[in-house]
Amino acid sequence: MASRCSPKALALDVYFYAVETTPAFPDTGDIRADLLTQLRAFAHVMTRTPGGRVLAELIGASQTDAELATAYRKPYSSHRRRLAGERLRRAQEIGQINLLNGVGPRRNGV
Repeated sequence: MASRCSPKALALDVYFYAVETTPAFPDTGDIRADLLTQLRAFAHVMTRTPGGRVLAELIGASQTDAELATAYRKPYSSHRRRLAGERLRRAQEIGQINLLNGVGPRRNGV
């Protein structure tokens, strides 16, 4: 027997199917520029596209709907978090940030 999902979770699945592509996290060698590129792209989608407005509504609804929150995290949020984590690790490896002492630029090798 197939499991049923809430109408909101189904709407989220439809949104991802209709508009989502695999997000690319740039690696230009400049972590600041790469993070700004990602933030600007996300802000553009959320504020300037019809799909972004729908996604914002679904994210808001997920605050009180556990099934919807899970549906959002699995295909969308967790993938982006993984990509961001990988990019931050690369930035750490080349000395652009020091994650042990908090995220931020290294100054004078410290």
